[in-house]
Amino acid sequence: MTLSIAELRDRAKALVRDALSAHPPIPDGYREQLVLGMGLEGDERIFELYVPADRPEDGLLLAIAKLNVHSGEGLVQVFPERWTE
Repeated sequence: MTLSIAELRDRAKALVRDALSAHPPIPDGYREQLVLGMGLEGDERIFELYVPADRPEDGLLLAIAKLNVHSGEGLVQVFPERWTE
């Protein structure tokens, strides 16, 4: 069975929220601009939580969740050094 994008997105949001709770809060100025983007990589869907910029390469990536489309299981990476500097 393959999970829908909506199911995977909801799962990614929950996993990222849990992972972020172990770190200092994201500043309000960033929180107001947060975007959750998605990419494809084989049987994984990659969700990136970031603050966009005029040029994509200037965006500020805060967390990544990689989820398997069949199980919904995955890995989350958080980059707190990017908002606590």
